[in-house]
Amino acid sequence: MRPPRTPGGLVCHVLLLETADRLVLVDSGLGLRDAADPGGRFGPARYYVRPVFDESEAAIRQIQKLGYDPRDVRDIVLTHFDADHTGGLADFPWARAHLTADEAAAALRPRRLVERGRYLPAQRAHDPTLVRHTPGDGESWHGFAAAKELADIAPGLVMISLPGHTRGHAAIAVDTGDRWNSARGGRVLPPRTDRRRRPCATRPDRHGTVRRA
Repeated sequence: MRPPRTPGGLVCHVLLLETADRLVLVDSGLGLRDAADPGGRFGPARYYVRPVFDESEAAIRQIQKLGYDPRDVRDIVLTHFDADHTGGLADFPWARAHLTADEAAAALRPRRLVERGRYLPAQRAHDPTLVRHTPGDGESWHGFAAAKELADIAPGLVMISLPGHTRGHAAIAVDTGDRWNSARGGRVLPPRTDRRRRPCATRPDRHGTVRRA
């Protein structure tokens, strides 16, 4: 991303988790279809945020580069449904897409002009399987008002309700054993020496807890 007044650009992180029996993505970044059709997939916002539509940086290409089989990606956990976080969904049509129920409602039935502009039908034209979660109904967690562990995907994978950026925005926390890693679905100013978006591989320990590789 290269919006005005960000000379170093912005990074939209994608996390790759390796559990005992599958690969899991947290957000999917921009995908192959975005590189092929930026206008139809991203819309007019591309003129402001100026994303880099580079096929080699798509999550599926990075997974292949790491030596993994993309078919092992069975679940994709989304912080929200903005195009720069969901563009890669179409590259994994067999995977379930997990998001908050409020975010699913916003994406499928946008209420206002802003929502109609950000949730483009092209992002879900491949008819993804959406799994809705309600972290807002969960218990308080580490100072957050409400969160829900997605234990059916992996132990130590927590969805935290953080509405604001979008109607159903969430943060995703991952227990790496000695600390928590988090994906908040925001853009990060990268170090000047590395401005590329790459997945971060993790692996489980012998107890099944997701650890950083």
